[in-house]
Amino acid sequence: MNRIKIHLDILFARLQGLARHAQRLDVVLHCEYSDKRYNLSIEPVSPTRDQELFEDLLFKKLEQQVLENPIREFEITLFDVPEKIQQLDFFEPRDNTEDRWRRLISFAKQSQCEMGFLQMEASHFPEQSFRLVTDWPEDFKPQDLVERQDEALQIKSVYAKALASSPRPSLLLEKPQALSTGEVQKLRFVSSLPSERIESAWWQISVQDLKNRDYYFALSHQGQLLWVFKDRINSQVYLHGYFD
Repeated sequence: MNRIKIHLDILFARLQGLARHAQRLDVVLHCEYSDKRYNLSIEPVSPTRDQELFEDLLFKKLEQQVLENPIREFEITLFDVPEKIQQLDFFEPRDNTEDRWRRLISFAKQSQCEMGFLQMEASHFPEQSFRLVTDWPEDFKPQDLVERQDEALQIKSVYAKALASSPRPSLLLEKPQALSTGEVQKLRFVSSLPSERIESAWWQISVQDLKNRDYYFALSHQGQLLWVFKDRINSQVYLHGYFD
């Protein structure tokens, strides 16, 4: 890694001078006593000139390699793109929340972990009403929470604080889970009337596509607050989400 870093310093200095960003970094390691090669590819979620990010991702990749021979030589290929022109305020910190998010999601992507923001979709049913996106939302801004005690107050930046009063759970199953009769009997429903009713559009032709749901709040025997619904067509009860 120390041998490679010297060349990365030169490459990223050239990027700085050309006002360009690095999109992908490919490193090929050639073995000493065989023709075996190790191909490593580093690609953050968005182009950047953050050399430290590329070095961290490359170091993690190198840690996972089991080398059969010493490395005779290596090749480095840097794919660059034009930078996005952004006018920064004089007092704006360079390492902002968006930059830290890109670093985090780049590490997650390299470890085959899926993460991101839930973006609302125009769909009638809850499990189809969102999708996962990795881009930083343009309108994602914190809302200030003001806590008052006696004559003192404290301002805290809170993201998505509306979830606390949301009628729908913050943890939604991707696919509703059917509950057995025994599992339903163990639940304690908060009310006998549904809190929400969702029905398929009247122009649905296929009977199999019809969905008629009555949603309820229920407590499990562990004390969890659940979001369940009853299919009004076949009377099957499904678990659809958990409240924090």
